[in-house]
Amino acid sequence: MNCEKLTDLWNCVVDDHCYYCKGAGKLSVIGTVLINPSFQLCILYRVCRYMHEKKWSIGASIFEYLQVVLFNCRISRFAQIGFDFRIAHPVGIVIGKARIGNRVSIWQNVTIGASGKSDAPASYPTIQDGVKIYAGSVVVGDITVGENSIVGALTLVNKNFMAGSKVGGVPARELGNTQV
Repeated sequence: MNCEKLTDLWNCVVDDHCYYCKGAGKLSVIGTVLINPSFQLCILYRVCRYMHEKKWSIGASIFEYLQVVLFNCRISRFAQIGFDFRIAHPVGIVIGKARIGNRVSIWQNVTIGASGKSDAPASYPTIQDGVKIYAGSVVVGDITVGENSIVGALTLVNKNFMAGSKVGGVPARELGNTQV
């Protein structure tokens, strides 16, 4: 989601807040901002992305750096992330220039980035709407993970998967379908 205007940034943060308040405890806005580290990381990314869109590179760099210092996570300012983005446990997450849809959930120690092949230009994944990526998974390369797919824990995804796929293993293989 682009945050070209301040109102776009505000709408992203409000959407994320509403999503985090759907959980077990209903926190106030102030409570969520002060207590919920997942929401705090989302705010840092949203502000970083906004500053990048405004061509304020020093400010964007500072907010990218704060992600690392405070949470040991790095979500690139070049990543394009939709609304209702959920990070279950903000530890060890690295997201490069990926395109991530709406209502995507990511657990701890997930890496989403380029494949690292030296002979090819860096190309990043597309994660479509409603995808869940569980702990320790790696999603790399110029691939697409289809809508409402589930990526199991400790999975290496390096090829395309259609909508509704349940994938797991190293390398990933389809284990079933989420649309029963």
